[in-house]
Amino acid sequence: MILVLNIEDHNKASWLVVENKEIKYSHDFVMNKGEDSTLLQLDNLFKKNKLGFKDIKGLALTVKEASLTQVKIFTAIINTIGWQFNLPVTAQYYQELSIAKILKDLAKQKKFKALIAKYKNKAEITISKKPKRYSLVK
Repeated sequence: MILVLNIEDHNKASWLVVENKEIKYSHDFVMNKGEDSTLLQLDNLFKKNKLGFKDIKGLALTVKEASLTQVKIFTAIINTIGWQFNLPVTAQYYQELSIAKILKDLAKQKKFKALIAKYKNKAEITISKKPKRYSLVK
């Protein structure tokens, strides 16, 4: 079985369990701003379907739309799980979910190799326009 974290947009995601090229289990969840319940939702999926990491042979992350921070967090989650259980990992950034491509990418791997987060836009770093409430003294 392959475990997939599928990110639809800034607010919607799902954990998917793929077996024999088909989605066997799915658990949709809402991502609230300022909190991350991704691992809690994975635990819910595992408990509901009586699964564990012993059943998982590979991990994938698919991102359709997300912020830079979200991409980094989800990549770190997949990397951490993959490293902990020495599972092969793959990612599809800014495209639709393709189970065939995930399975093809994972078939090329035998063990964990870290993902590198990819973001489609340039980071937006701005200087605050709020008035400063301090002054510099020599």
